[in-house]
Amino acid sequence: MKKNICVLFCISIILSIIMGCGGNSVKKSGSPMVTNVFDSIKDENFMQFIEHFHNDSLFAMSRLCDTIIGINTDTHEFDSILDDFVMDTIWCKDSIPNYYPFLNEFKKTDGVITEYDSTGFPMQEYIYMPESSCYIKLRFVKKEHKWFLCGFDFAFL
Repeated sequence: MKKNICVLFCISIILSIIMGCGGNSVKKSGSPMVTNVFDSIKDENFMQFIEHFHNDSLFAMSRLCDTIIGINTDTHEFDSILDDFVMDTIWCKDSIPNYYPFLNEFKKTDGVITEYDSTGFPMQEYIYMPESSCYIKLRFVKKEHKWFLCGFDFAFL
């Protein structure tokens, strides 16, 4: 059952990626970015930030670092987990939002656990299904009192 859920999630993500970094990008207007009340907070609390990050895709897009590094098992380059697990993918910023609907649905799935940890990194959100190889890890750094996504691991093997 868990494996079937992972397979369905992977298929939906693969379809999203096909549309992610392609030439069909949305043209950005010349207008300045809409400011958000949340952006005016002097020193963001991580738990308030993460809730807002998952519920507002425009806000989440405004909180992506210039370079986002992580693991992506959707790519064909990820041939064998036994060969070398350290796979640094440099994510296309336009493809990250394609994962948000999947990420939010995965968090709601029965049996999925979400943990937060600041050991060895400013802060990370770890979303996983126990006894499976399905997980998503988001790593955040704080810049000028605001949290930004700088790492994204998508591992569904």
